[in-house]
Amino acid sequence: MTKKRLTKSSTNQVISGVIGGFSEYFNVDATLLRVLFVVFGLAGGSSIWLYIILAIIMPEDDSRGKSKRKKAKKANVYSDKSDDVDDEWSDF
Repeated sequence: MTKKRLTKSSTNQVISGVIGGFSEYFNVDATLLRVLFVVFGLAGGSSIWLYIILAIIMPEDDSRGKSKRKKAKKANVYSDKSDDVDDEWSDF
């Protein structure tokens, strides 16, 4: 059995994935949690500060780290191809 971890969600995110991570961890609808978060924020609660702190300290889920690495690899491939195009057009 795999151990369940509280992480930021990469699939259910609006800003940074904190609320989506809580909804996946507790198996609750993310929209309900977002509404509760806004209600507590407007009622004078410190939910905005709590969200900022959680966005900084909550770990990212594994799939989010993999997708960032894939994007970085793609960027390097495109960069290499653009150098080739520049070399080809420099002859003209």
